[in-house]
Amino acid sequence: MICITFLVGSGFGYSFLFPNLVYYERGNLLELSTSFEGFSVLMSPRFLMPTVWTYRVQDPVIAALIKTESDFILHNRSSSNALGIYQMKPFFASSLGIWNPFFPWNEQKVSGYLEDLQKKYGSLRAALTIYHRGEAGYLSMKKDSNASDKLYNYAEKIEGFQRQYSKGQMVRLKDFWRIGLGFSSSWKGGNSGRLTVVAPTAWFGTSAAVLTVEDAVRIELCQEFMISSQFQVFVGYRESAVIGCSFRSQTWNDVLAIRYDFGTRELSWEGKFEKSPLFFSLSGSVEAVTVRCGFIFDNRYQVTLGLKCGASLAPFFSAKAVF
Repeated sequence: MICITFLVGSGFGYSFLFPNLVYYERGNLLELSTSFEGFSVLMSPRFLMPTVWTYRVQDPVIAALIKTESDFILHNRSSSNALGIYQMKPFFASSLGIWNPFFPWNEQKVSGYLEDLQKKYGSLRAALTIYHRGEAGYLSMKKDSNASDKLYNYAEKIEGFQRQYSKGQMVRLKDFWRIGLGFSSSWKGGNSGRLTVVAPTAWFGTSAAVLTVEDAVRIELCQEFMISSQFQVFVGYRESAVIGCSFRSQTWNDVLAIRYDFGTRELSWEGKFEKSPLFFSLSGSVEAVTVRCGFIFDNRYQVTLGLKCGASLAPFFSAKAVF
């Protein structure tokens, strides 16, 4: 599958070092930015589509768990950064020996984990509850007399879905495509627009295509390879060959991306660090450095103040909503 993304290239609005990175925003995206240089708008909705891939049911319990957690959506990302059809946080996936939590056929490792919990706590319901809440959450609810009647709600939901599946059954996997429409305008005159479409390349990355209309029409192509949940490699073309990589923390809140353009021989970088409700990012190249800081509200809304430091200083403001 192919993902094509068009991004705002104003310099003061929020930009992604690689167009593929917008794919991992949690929902539909709307962003408005303004500065003394001009303004920009980015709209990026996503659409759920069936894939060519199917999941063969080996254990109806695991199939019901997937249905409950992600509804068989390959690149599902929750508000708490649980990833993939099994909704594993990166550090949890690593503890099970899973490098890429978007890989859909990890049922043996998930089954083994549940079997170990079942032996330790005596029931499958307890094992499923711990998968959802963690051991500390399970033990805390078990001790709380006011919450004990809700202790196994999650397990009961899985038991309900379990009846829909049988061994050998084929279930169609789904995934998101994302489209971005960006426009920027300078107060001194001059406009630019971008169109972005991003789609998954199975479970091992995304493909992106960007069309930019400014003084001339330019096309950018970029392929992401998901080596692991914490390391991605990018190869693309933007008037010349481009390569790069990104590193993510185990929480997925922090990311560092590096890009090298063989045509301009320019090295660019961007780092974003989040400690809710605050975040800070720093990006730059040989020409300019941009600093951003801001607040995140309800895990959906973001307000940013920034400063671009180049030939001159250019402060800017942006607001983003994910819905």
